[in-house]
Amino acid sequence: FPACPGPQINTANVTTTTLGDVTPANNAASVSTPVGCSTNLTVSKTNAFTTVMAGSTSAYTITFANLGPATGDGSVVLDTPSAGLSCTVSNCTPAGAGVCPVAGDWPDLLSGGLTLTTFAPASTLTFSLSCTVTATGSN
Repeated sequence: FPACPGPQINTANVTTTTLGDVTPANNAASVSTPVGCSTNLTVSKTNAFTTVMAGSTSAYTITFANLGPATGDGSVVLDTPSAGLSCTVSNCTPAGAGVCPVAGDWPDLLSGGLTLTTFAPASTLTFSLSCTVTATGSN
C-alpha cells in the first residue's frame, strides 16, 4: 500500500545577482495544500447452502475489507436479515491490523449498524452469523 500523501508544499523564491537585496528574509513564500485521501471498502457474504428448510439453521460469513490507502475508522456496517430469518452474530475474526468491535456490540450488525472504531488499511473483519429459518410454507 502506498501511504496517504501528506500536504503538498509549493515554494517560490526570488534572487537577484545585480542589485543588493536589503531584506533577503522575504525572498521566499510557501503554501501548504492538504491532499485528500480516501479508502476503498468492500463486503462479501457467503452461505454454504443453496436451499434451506423451515426450522433449519444456516451459517453466513460476512467479510468487510479495507483496501486502503486510508483508514476506515468509524465506518458503520449493517446486514439486515431478510424476513424469515432470525440471526445472531457468533464470532468476529480480524486479519491484518483489523480490530473487532467488542462482542457486546455485535448485535448492532443486524440492526441499526455496527461502528468499526478501528479499521486500518489492508485489514479485514470476518463475522460469522448463525441464522434459523423461521419462514414457513412451500415453494
